[in-house]
Amino acid sequence: MTSREGRARVLSDAQIQQFIDDGFVGVDEAFPPQLADACRAILWRDLSCDPDKPKTWTRPVIRLG
Repeated sequence: MTSREGRARVLSDAQIQQFIDDGFVGVDEAFPPQLADACRAILWRDLSCDPDKPKTWTRPVIRLG
């Protein structure tokens, strides 16, 4: 997929419209699943919550540095 300027496009017209309408867009296969698993493990480690114990999820938003 290329733009009118001949450059490669990353998002389709439908994805661009979804971003305009919804404020977000999913990008399939943006990075390997193993990297997502590693990142998720780091985030859970740094939170005061347990991924297997929803009762520890007491705040709607947690900000990390």
